[in-house]
Amino acid sequence: MAVNGFGKAVRMISKCLLALSILALASCGTERTATVSVLPDIPSAEGKNSSTVRNISYSFTLENTTNRPLPKVDFWTFAPIGLDDAKKGSGISSSYRYEALGDELGNTILHFVFQDVAPFQKIVLTIKVQVPLSGLTPSDATCPPERFLKPEKNIESDAPEIIRLAGTLGNPRKVYEWVSGNIAYEGYSPQEKGAMYALRNRKGDCTESAFLFTALCRASGIPSRTIGGYVCSKDAVISTSSYHNWAEYRENGSWHIADPQKRIFDGKREQFIATNILGSAPDSPMSGFSRFRILGDGMKAEMH
Repeated sequence: MAVNGFGKAVRMISKCLLALSILALASCGTERTATVSVLPDIPSAEGKNSSTVRNISYSFTLENTTNRPLPKVDFWTFAPIGLDDAKKGSGISSSYRYEALGDELGNTILHFVFQDVAPFQKIVLTIKVQVPLSGLTPSDATCPPERFLKPEKNIESDAPEIIRLAGTLGNPRKVYEWVSGNIAYEGYSPQEKGAMYALRNRKGDCTESAFLFTALCRASGIPSRTIGGYVCSKDAVISTSSYHNWAEYRENGSWHIADPQKRIFDGKREQFIATNILGSAPDSPMSGFSRFRILGDGMKAEMH
């Protein structure tokens, strides 16, 4: 009888455990459709530790502001450029599935699709990335340096005033010294005003300083480009307020940092997390957007 009683007790405990397991699974299923998803760790790889990589993360809140369900919502944002095998997800972890795309400039774009977004639902999207401390730059095969010799919007390297000034400078170091010494920082502006604005007004924010450096280098026949991203001296959670623009120039077969606003020339590459190369890429889903883009009637997004 004692044995039978013990067996019944074991069976009762097993049923209880099974019931608890079913409830836990149901709870997990509910959580996956809630506003917050659990972010998996990035798989560790040999040689990738705190001495060789910078760990960064960034988050967005996507919100359906209407009282209607939305069958589909598209969201795009940049990943750090030049990640090895980025399209295979190397070094990238996200709370939602994505497709990695590339554009003609060498940018890496993460595309998320959300189905059946409920009225007033909020979705919290978090992305973690491991960035090599050696710095990143897209392959020249993706976008040859010659692409960065032409004038374009905000980089008016064919303007007579810029051509004249470039002729008195001649090399990236002198261009950097002139821009950093003559363009006053006027505080952040959400509007991109371009290289000519900075030259004529002798002021601008980090974007205008980078545009002017880029334009002067191109006018001298030196490949140069304006970069968007973040400056991090250690592992960090980045936010929209820390977004920054700087320039790069091509010399001796490689790209070098030039940041007139922060007074950094050809150094500290390990601190610069480049997420997008600014320029004309009309076929890119991120054309005209510097941080992210959302598509869905009544949807809004903000970066934390």
